[in-house]
Amino acid sequence: LAAWAVFMMGFSRNIHLRSVRRCYFSTNRLDTDALYAWGAPLSLVLAASAFWAARIQRLPLYVVPIAWCFSIAVYSFFLAFYVQPLSVPKDESSCHRPSYDEVRARRFYDWHNCNPIKVLLSHCIEDADPIVPFVVGKEYLQFQDPAWKARFDKVSTSGRMDRFSHRTYSDEAGDRIWENIIPVPEVETLVQRPLDVMNSIAKQFSPKHPRISSKPGPATVER
Repeated sequence: LAAWAVFMMGFSRNIHLRSVRRCYFSTNRLDTDALYAWGAPLSLVLAASAFWAARIQRLPLYVVPIAWCFSIAVYSFFLAFYVQPLSVPKDESSCHRPSYDEVRARRFYDWHNCNPIKVLLSHCIEDADPIVPFVVGKEYLQFQDPAWKARFDKVSTSGRMDRFSHRTYSDEAGDRIWENIIPVPEVETLVQRPLDVMNSIAKQFSPKHPRISSKPGPATVER
């Protein structure tokens, strides 16, 4: 065990510092596969309960894998037919796609700062505004670009960014800079949809409290 721990320390150091970097995925299939794969370790809870029940009641041990498979089947059923992580919500359909300026303000990247030739020419040509290159993991460099500030102010004043949250920072000059902390759209959908499902279930089973009438006279309770 000690030898394995020493090996993993060196291996993880090399992986995280040299090999692994932040990357984007165009779809949410990877997250969906992770959700389905999570059902395997999650079903071990029911399998452990079946194991101890089999020992106490002296049942055959084949009930343990049966309970494990049953738990995976139930988890996959609710995930596939109730949560539906692969289906696109209505607010993300083709009729509700954000504009080009909104995407540039929210995601920090566009055709200009992702084009190395365009960025190089902007720094070499006289009387041209230098473009800050977009680097994955270093989005904070875009805060210094006046063009990004202008785009964000334009989109935010139009009222299309009100439903998103932002974090406030201050630069050396004391100006207020709004940092967009929204993750990629796939993560937004992955996180928000299970929360909506859980909230809807909680509202269905939450007890209804009686309302006390505020009309003058004897106190009455409305149900």
